[in-house]
Amino acid sequence: MRIAVGGAGKVGLYIANDLAQAGHDVLLLEKDEHALARLQVGDGVRAVQADCCEIRSMERLELNTYDVLVAATGDDEDNLV
Repeated sequence: MRIAVGGAGKVGLYIANDLAQAGHDVLLLEKDEHALARLQVGDGVRAVQADCCEIRSMERLELNTYDVLVAATGDDEDNLV
């Protein structure tokens, strides 16, 4: 299954790594380039700089081709978007 995870904080990173270990194709999105540079992602996780609330980012990454999108940002309003 192809899964995108928006937000690479503690929760998003944990979910992404756990799903990748289970054999899923995982895309992890983080808008903060400094946070992205410090991430410890496991095998099977592709981490990219992108704002998952921006339509252009979603189109560029072809998120419409993913089976699941997990909203795991630190902002409930963003997660609802």
